[in-house]
Amino acid sequence: MKFDEYGDIRFNDEKARLDNYAIQLQNQPGSQAYIIGYGTCSGDGLCSHTSCIVAQKRIERAKDYLVNTRGIDAGRIVTVDGGCRAAVAVELWVVPTGATPPAATTDNAVSPCPECKNRPATPRRRGRARRGRGRMD
Repeated sequence: MKFDEYGDIRFNDEKARLDNYAIQLQNQPGSQAYIIGYGTCSGDGLCSHTSCIVAQKRIERAKDYLVNTRGIDAGRIVTVDGGCRAAVAVELWVVPTGATPPAATTDNAVSPCPECKNRPATPRRRGRARRGRGRMD
């Protein structure tokens, strides 16, 4: 079951949501946690069709908080990179034993992100001219 979903919020707000998520996981000791992150371009061209840097950082930060601050066993947490969307989003899922795990949705998927699609191609750099190789007469 989907427990929560949020967008690009401050970390203090995210921690409050993760605290509630941790309580739910502690109340269901046999369950598995799934964190699905959807990112956007970071603005510097670091976007690909299957991964966005923002999503990866966000889900790893959430997992780290759950493990190191809330004491959830890291083996119970699965992180999924959901790819690119128009806006950052994180889904928190609680999956009981034997239930089918969630998959990243393609709703609002953007591939590539608008920033990458509209960015002009970067010109290739040519090698520097070598100096001091000429003949000295």
